[in-house]
Amino acid sequence: MLKKLDVFHLRILETCHLCNYLGAFQDREMMFRFGNTCFVDREMAKKMLESQLNLRDTDGNPAPVIIIGHGYKFDQVHLKREWHLDITKFGSIEIRGKKHVHMIENFGIEIRDYHNGGNDAVYEMNTSLLFALFTKLYPDAGNKYPEDSSISGRILTQILSDVSEVQLAKEQHDWGFEKFCFYCDTLNDHDTCPERRAGIPPCQLCSNVRGASNARYRKKASTHLTSRCHLAKRHNLPSLPEWVVNNLSDEDWISWAAYPDDRMGEREVRVATGEAGEEQAALDKLEAAR
Repeated sequence: MLKKLDVFHLRILETCHLCNYLGAFQDREMMFRFGNTCFVDREMAKKMLESQLNLRDTDGNPAPVIIIGHGYKFDQVHLKREWHLDITKFGSIEIRGKKHVHMIENFGIEIRDYHNGGNDAVYEMNTSLLFALFTKLYPDAGNKYPEDSSISGRILTQILSDVSEVQLAKEQHDWGFEKFCFYCDTLNDHDTCPERRAGIPPCQLCSNVRGASNARYRKKASTHLTSRCHLAKRHNLPSLPEWVVNNLSDEDWISWAAYPDDRMGEREVRVATGEAGEEQAALDKLEAAR
């Protein structure tokens, strides 16, 4: 059953720079063991997901759809916001307690390159099938994990290794792009990108932010482009009215980041709304404090 799976690992162009940099999981996004990774934009990812949800069975009827996930509350939010799909209205099962990784280990499976989205999906499907077929595969286990989880004399780790070989040998899909460098937004391999090696301008938001409390962000300035900065709103900056913060452009954020700690300085806060009233009064208050 696992060998017949179609497995995809998609990295979203707009957010692929948000990687897990923790030591144990660093570079896991590049370690997909069951196929090839491709880069697609949000719109293409949405179309690909819709194509899977609209599959038909051999009789031409809509195929049943079962959504499996862990940390699922975040997926649930996106499905409701992007597709107006409220999963809570459908029949669902939520397992609380042990983490998924512990379930895998309890079946005696050696986990390889966990925290890669594609690998995690295969491990989740494997665990789901084991639970669904549990009484047939392990009739003597009762309500406990089996002491011997092998199937037909083969350990599960080896079965997954065989699945990996079969999946890698399949003809790969041609969706999206095979390579993408998010440092310079080009279709080059991220680690060998010539433009990256030549050096690119560091993030202006992080490199210019002042103060000792922002030292860690200055150190990270060379890790991303200004247009891909996901740290700016974590900077420890003088407080602004919420309506101003919500309408600041990148240039405005740079103005705040480069702004000295001891005085307000000479700059203009441009407000996208351009509305008067209470907002204009707040802006006038800022101007008067210069």
